[in-house]
Amino acid sequence: MNRRHLIKAMLSVPIAGALGGCRHEHKDHPPFPPSRGGTLQLILQGPFAVVIDTKNHYRIKAFVPYSENNEHEFRYASPIDRGNDKIFQEQDKEGRHQYQFTLEEHNLETNDRMPYIDAGFADFTLQVSGWKPSPDDYFVALDLPAPDLITYRASDPLQLGRDNTNKIVVLRTSHVLQYRVRDFDDLKKVTVNSPQLGERHPLSCADAFTWVQKQGTVSTQEQGAAGEAARNRMERMRAEFRCSNNPVSALFFGVGLPDSEHGSPHLVDHALKFYNGKLLGAFPNTAGIEQHRLLDANVQICGTGAGGNSMFVAAVQRYSMPQPRLLPVTSLTDCRASGLNAINH
Repeated sequence: MNRRHLIKAMLSVPIAGALGGCRHEHKDHPPFPPSRGGTLQLILQGPFAVVIDTKNHYRIKAFVPYSENNEHEFRYASPIDRGNDKIFQEQDKEGRHQYQFTLEEHNLETNDRMPYIDAGFADFTLQVSGWKPSPDDYFVALDLPAPDLITYRASDPLQLGRDNTNKIVVLRTSHVLQYRVRDFDDLKKVTVNSPQLGERHPLSCADAFTWVQKQGTVSTQEQGAAGEAARNRMERMRAEFRCSNNPVSALFFGVGLPDSEHGSPHLVDHALKFYNGKLLGAFPNTAGIEQHRLLDANVQICGTGAGGNSMFVAAVQRYSMPQPRLLPVTSLTDCRASGLNAINH
C-alpha cells in the first residue's frame, strides 16, 4: 500500500468508529429519552414594577417597594413549601425584612431582544431614561433575564380605575413573564437563588394548581352568590392550570395585604396611595408621569353599588342582593394597587 493510501486509511478509522458507535445497542441500559422543551411562567401577583433595561440585554428588575405602614405580606410557592403556610411579613419585632431573587439563565432559551408586552399594559407602561434601582427601598426584588412575553393572568378579577386624564383604565394586578425551557423533564435545572430563602425550583403545573387551590379554600367556603362566584372562579383557575398535555411550570411571587383586609374600604385608599406614591414615586424624573397617576381605583361602570361613578348609567336591572366582589384565588394578595411596566432607555 502506498503511503498516501495508508494515511487516508488511518484518518478514516476514528470517523468510522464514531459512526459505528452510534449504531451499537447496549441491551443492559435503556436509551436516554430525548429532552423536551417547555414553558416557564413566572407569576408576579400584586403591585410589582417591572423594569426592562434596554441597555443590558433587556434584563428585568421587578420589585415591590416597602409600603407606608409596612402592611404588606409576601408568599412564594415552590416544591419545598408543600404544607408550609408561612407568610413572610414586611416587618416584625426584629425590623423590616427584604427578599431578593435571581432567576439563573441555564436551561432557559433566553433572548437578546425586547420582550413582547401585552397591550393590556398600555396605560401602565412608562418610558424612562437612566433609571437606577434603589435596592434598600424594596420589600421584594427580582433580577430576571429577558422573557419572550410579558402578560397578565386571565383569571384576575376586573378592577377599574380612573387616571389623571379622567380616562377609565383596567388595573393590572399581576404580571406573567413567559420563558422557554430547554429540558422540561428536569425542572431542577431551572433555578432561582435567594440570599434569604436559598435555592428554589419551579412547580409543575399540577403542583402549581394544587398550591393555588389551597390558597383559595376560604373563598370557596362562602355561601350564596359569593360562594357560587368563588366556585366558578376556581373552575376558571382549574382550566387555566390544566396542562396534562402541555409542559408548563410555574414560579409564583405574591405580595398583598393580610386576609383581614378583604372587603375593607381601606383597600381602595391603600391602592391609590401605594400606586401613586410608591410605584410612580420610584421613577421621579420621568417625563409625563402625571398622566399616569390614578384619581380612583374603584370605578363602578354599571352602578352596582352606592357611590358609583356618575358618568355611567346602569344598562341592566339591579337586584336587591349585593353583588359579590370577586377576589383572586390567592386572596392573600388582595391589594388593588395596579402594577406597572417601565422601559429604561
